[in-house]
Amino acid sequence: MARSGMLLPISMLFLVTFGASAQGAATEELDTLVARLSASPATAAFAETVISAARSRPDIQEALILLKILSPKAPASLRKPLLREQAMLLEFLERWIEAAALWQEAAATPPGAGDAESLISAGLCFLLGGDGARAQAVSAAARTISADAAVIDKARLISGWALLSSGDRAAAFAEAQVVLEAGFKPLRLAAFDLALAASDAAEAPLVARQRLAEYPLMGDAALHPRYALLSLAGKAQLWVPEEAQSGSALSLGTTPASAKEPDASADAARPTRYQVGAFKDAANAENARKRLGDKGF
Repeated sequence: MARSGMLLPISMLFLVTFGASAQGAATEELDTLVARLSASPATAAFAETVISAARSRPDIQEALILLKILSPKAPASLRKPLLREQAMLLEFLERWIEAAALWQEAAATPPGAGDAESLISAGLCFLLGGDGARAQAVSAAARTISADAAVIDKARLISGWALLSSGDRAAAFAEAQVVLEAGFKPLRLAAFDLALAASDAAEAPLVARQRLAEYPLMGDAALHPRYALLSLAGKAQLWVPEEAQSGSALSLGTTPASAKEPDASADAARPTRYQVGAFKDAANAENARKRLGDKGF
């Protein structure tokens, strides 16, 4: 009995020692990798090499450590992709406000850069993090530095969701209508999502019927704001044939000119696929798949 009683503490000691040893080996390997990559931060391939090394790590935290240490070593002219990579990883971890701050930094890197798309990403992260005021501010900034129709309409939709979160349904609905009436066609579905969420009792049936007519695969239910925002981030496109759209008598306003022209793209009706990670270890890939599945993807 005395001997049997000793087995558990000895086993526990072995596991603790083994765990600490494995962690130490991983830290040592990471330190070696940082030292090797730090040798040439000014080369044109530095950012690409660091991103590749980060994506090869078996753990997302290790990838973030690598990027956080090495990003400041790169000249400002080469730093933007490293900041964007960090921001995307933080989004995956749902650290929205931290991600938004990095997107803002990326937008201004190198100094003087006017990166409207990064500001749009910052706005989406602020919204998902519950900061509607800053979401409106950065989306407004994106509109001032870009003439791109997609950027302007994304900014309108971000502003609309922020207005809705503050209780201003009418203003949010108006932003959605602008995009629906004369906006960038690939964002029409995202505009419907906002319009449906912001509509009052009289407007909701018309909005729902119009969206169902144009996007029958979406059904008539309103998306939760989180998923509507993620569909906006992913530039979701679920088009039906133009004939089906023209056969609908419903309208929220004037029909956009782009909707009257035939869609030449054979891929327009296909869902877009995105890679969300690359893993050496199948268990890590499965964990990532489960986390996404738990969030409804």
